[in-house]
Amino acid sequence: MAVVGEPRIEPTINKASVRGQKTLWASCSYQKNISLNYKLLFLPPHLVRYVLVHELCHTVHLNHSAQFWELVLEKEPGYAVLDRELRKCSQYVPGWLEPSVLGNHDS
Repeated sequence: MAVVGEPRIEPTINKASVRGQKTLWASCSYQKNISLNYKLLFLPPHLVRYVLVHELCHTVHLNHSAQFWELVLEKEPGYAVLDRELRKCSQYVPGWLEPSVLGNHDS
């Protein structure tokens, strides 16, 4: 989903997987394994993009340091609004999947 002139992340990812986490939209381990929650399928595309950018930035900075957030800002200038929206978006996930507590934590 690259846009002409858009800054790119050249991540080194060890492994990517799709799982059914109960409280996270995604995660990145110290081994640079990225785990995506299958419930992302129900979110609007702009929020899925933000989650992906967030996790790819973790392949560079494995924390939520100032440097991490600077990189997120560089790659997703409107991230603060998206982050707030993501915290409230568990309503997109159908109730028939399972009770959800998503949206009340960091991605």
